[in-house]
Amino acid sequence: GNASNCDQIITVVDTTAPVITCPADTTVECDASTDPADTGSATAVDNCDGMPVITFVDAVVAGTGNNSVITRTWTATDANGNASNCDQIITVVDTTAPDAMCVAPFTIELDAMGMASITAADIDNGSSDNCGTVTTSIDVSTFTCADVGTPVTVTLTVIDENMNSSTCTTVVTVEDNIPVTILSGPADIFTGTGVNNGDCMTVVDYGPITIDDFVLDDNCDDASVLTIALTGGLGSGASFPVGVTTEEYTITDGNGNQTSYTFTVTIVDTTDPVIDCPDDLIVSDGGTGAYTIEDYTGLAFDNCTSDTDLIVTQDPVAGTVVPALSTTMVTLTATDEAGNTTTCTFEILVDETLSVEENALEVRDVKLFPNPTSGIIKLETTNVIIEKVEVYDIRGRLVQSFELNIENPTIDLTDLQVATYIVRIQTERGTLTKRIIKN
Repeated sequence: GNASNCDQIITVVDTTAPVITCPADTTVECDASTDPADTGSATAVDNCDGMPVITFVDAVVAGTGNNSVITRTWTATDANGNASNCDQIITVVDTTAPDAMCVAPFTIELDAMGMASITAADIDNGSSDNCGTVTTSIDVSTFTCADVGTPVTVTLTVIDENMNSSTCTTVVTVEDNIPVTILSGPADIFTGTGVNNGDCMTVVDYGPITIDDFVLDDNCDDASVLTIALTGGLGSGASFPVGVTTEEYTITDGNGNQTSYTFTVTIVDTTDPVIDCPDDLIVSDGGTGAYTIEDYTGLAFDNCTSDTDLIVTQDPVAGTVVPALSTTMVTLTATDEAGNTTTCTFEILVDETLSVEENALEVRDVKLFPNPTSGIIKLETTNVIIEKVEVYDIRGRLVQSFELNIENPTIDLTDLQVATYIVRIQTERGTLTKRIIKN
């Protein structure tokens, strides 16, 4: 039963590192996730530790644009601190083209020089890229008069940082809305109605108005495509009234833009008033030995001034009494509103022999019929030669005279107006006056 013993020390150690397996190398887009959940995780087994700890560290090397290379180092560590690692290569690339977005078709206007321009910003409607910034450019940026009327397709090119590109288009319509600038044109016209113009107007012929009558400036068109038309006023060759008339001509360019030009035609009244001046009058004293001068101011009229505004004076004035066998000079003066003046003079001879009394000859010596008459009268005499017949109106003006020297003449009064007249019959034996009614 005797026994003895000794100790043996057996030291159990873990010096074996886990065995680690890296996920496969991979390539991803720049906007994709590089999380291990998406790119893969390392796995490890250990001889002792059933669940070694796995970690990773990334080392990023930047490339061109959004390209880069990620070296992901995975490490597996067991419970006894033994570790092993492996590297996973993750390549980040940008192969996705940017999203090009253009604005809707739009219109631009040419300037005074016939030019217009746009930039890429005018076409870009928010173009973008999946990873970074973009640059934009357009193929057409300037426009001229040649582009008016023909829509122009403009292409926008969008390039990202890795030179991926895309395009979009829109349509630009060019308009010319600037009318012709008129630097000079026909001058204003000043003229009068003329000396003997009976109308309060005058014909003004300033000739045809053409493009050549203007100095013009237009951003697009030359004179060959411009048109001109009268759009206001009366036009050349018309009768222009006294006063100011505005003539308007409108010039239209090849794109329908219009510019109006006006000048004035000023007509002044240079026509003198007209006085229907009587011839010298022989009037009867009516057996009273005196004669009252009538009002002759109504014999004046004017082409522009109304009767009520026409100033007419008479000297001596109406109502002046003059004696028989006298001669009086009557002066009429008419002044219109424009200051034009006309004067006329005539004499009034008061003759006792010109009366309704038939005292120079016996009534039986001369017969006048029919009375009233429509035009033709006959004179019958008894052995009396009728030398002369004078017909006076009721105001004493001589209206017809007949040299006869015959017996029993026929007198034609057809041209006289309907009125009462005094017929003075002069014979070799004396003078006889008679009243006659023309109807």
